[in-house]
Amino acid sequence: MAVNSIKQGSPLSNSYKSSFAVGGILYNSVDEYVDDTKNAHEDRHTIQKLYIEGILQKFLQNVGLYAQLENTGNSTLSLTKKGEYSNFIALVLSQVRDILRSVDIFRIVSWNVNGIRTGIVSKGTVKCKEGQKVGIEIGSNMDKLEDLYHPDIICLQETKCGDEIADCFNAHTELYPWKYWSCTPSGIQKGRGTGYAGVSIWSKVKARKITTKLPGLKEDKHEGRIIIAEFPKFILINVYTPNSGTNERYRLTDWDVAMGRYLCSLSSSGKRVILCGDMNVARGPIDVWQV
Repeated sequence: MAVNSIKQGSPLSNSYKSSFAVGGILYNSVDEYVDDTKNAHEDRHTIQKLYIEGILQKFLQNVGLYAQLENTGNSTLSLTKKGEYSNFIALVLSQVRDILRSVDIFRIVSWNVNGIRTGIVSKGTVKCKEGQKVGIEIGSNMDKLEDLYHPDIICLQETKCGDEIADCFNAHTELYPWKYWSCTPSGIQKGRGTGYAGVSIWSKVKARKITTKLPGLKEDKHEGRIIIAEFPKFILINVYTPNSGTNERYRLTDWDVAMGRYLCSLSSSGKRVILCGDMNVARGPIDVWQV
């Protein structure tokens, strides 16, 4: 049922409209307040809190209305109002999410999936066929993650899939319309096949720019270890860092050096930077599989 299908003039048609007051002036949205004050850096978190409180107050008021409708004894009326109430709930959640984004709040999850085809978006193993759309199955680990945390962006590492598998996931755009991949081409790693390593970003917000190479890296092994996504307010770096076992020399003399220089260059530019992923580090002996 569409969120915008609430009938005009119904008991719920105006219930979702909320506002907040600052200095005795009434505003209908965060953007309206910012436009009026011409100060986008005014205490937006306070404004966000006030606005959400206004919406939730309307929400709680309608809980009582819904309870009354349940007891009307008119099944047709109850079903109609139930539909409107479901729309109201969906609209409230949508508005709250929009407000959070308007004050530059994003929820980002980082997850090493150790193979995206097995037990991540489905309960079993995904076998992609040409033209197939692979969505998030109800009850899957990805579905549980979405229900618990409602992330705006998910950074995945060790996806272990090639471009042809990634295309199956790209075809399904309902929840995360924008998916960005860095996959390992076939034959790059002897004996490992297509899809060794690999990283991906699934986002509800479109990135302005995507880069799949670490700037300044002298020896790029094309293993699919990094995605750099530039958003309007920040730069997000998702990495699957080479280990210090079989890749020790490469890690210490190439990767870490290039990453350090790149992060310093971003820091000096004044841009907001978020670095996440599987760093392949051990804080102490207890974190090492075999000492």
